[in-house]
Amino acid sequence: MDRFLIPLFLTSIAVLVFSSCQKVIDIDLNQSNPKYIIEGEITDAPGPYHIYISRSNNFDEDNNFPAAQNATVIITDETAGNTDTLTEIQPGTYQTRTIQGAPGHT
Repeated sequence: MDRFLIPLFLTSIAVLVFSSCQKVIDIDLNQSNPKYIIEGEITDAPGPYHIYISRSNNFDEDNNFPAAQNATVIITDETAGNTDTLTEIQPGTYQTRTIQGAPGHT
């Protein structure tokens, strides 16, 4: 009798595993106001350095993030007290003029 129970048991488990339920989930992706995206890096290597500023899109929009133009971008070295107002060299791309990074500075 045992030799009939094992195949029946394995078949039952296989049927349970391969017959799963499906449920459609609708996700409400709310529209939101654009956020600013700021990308850049300042190191102790000689500059100039570049900062890229764009705006986010909603999930259902394409991945072309619009450049943030005509912004006033100021970088300050809090440790040394240096300040640099960046120049826009192309839409959304800003370049330093004088500031240079130093290890341990913020």
